[in-house]
Amino acid sequence: MSFRPSRVTPATLPALVLAALLLSACSPTFNWRTVRPDGAALQALMPCKPDEARRDTPLGGAVTPLNMLSCDAGGVTFALAWADVGSAERVSAALVQWRLASLISLKAAPDAARGWTQTVPGAERTEGMEVQGVRHDGSATQARVLYLVKGTRVYQAAIYGAGIGREESTTFFEGLQLP
Repeated sequence: MSFRPSRVTPATLPALVLAALLLSACSPTFNWRTVRPDGAALQALMPCKPDEARRDTPLGGAVTPLNMLSCDAGGVTFALAWADVGSAERVSAALVQWRLASLISLKAAPDAARGWTQTVPGAERTEGMEVQGVRHDGSATQARVLYLVKGTRVYQAAIYGAGIGREESTTFFEGLQLP
C-alpha cells in the first residue's frame, strides 16, 4: 500500500484557509494583560508575561533598590522599572541621572533624544523621550521611554526594538495608571 497525498481542490481551499486563520489566532503575538506589580502603586498593560528583577542602583545621590518587569513580544522589549528615592528633594536629580543612564546604555548622545508627552492618570509629572541607539550586541534599536513621578516614587516605562509599532506603543503607554 502506498501513500498518496491528497490534492487541494477549489472546494477544500476555503476550509484550509479558515483552519490556518483559526490556528494563527490561538497564539497572538501581543497578549495584553493588566499588571499590578507588588510595591509599585502602578497599573500597566503588558503584552506578555513579564520577568521580574531587582537591583540596587545609584539614583538621586543614594543607592536605591530598583524594581523591574520586562518581557519581549513581536521582537520588541517592554519594560517597567520603579524606585522610591525617599525624599521629594531627590526626585529631580534621580530623573536626570536615570535619563542619562538610559542614553549611555543605548550609546546615544543626550542631544539625540526627542521629547514627547503622555498623560498618565495619577502621575504628578511625566517626561518622555524617543531616541535611536545601539543594543549591547551592536544592532540598531529605537527606544521610547516615559518617566513618571508620584510622591517620592519615580517610574520608567520603556519600549525598545528595531521597529516600534504605533498601536503597541499607544496600548502600552495609555495603559499606565498611578492609582
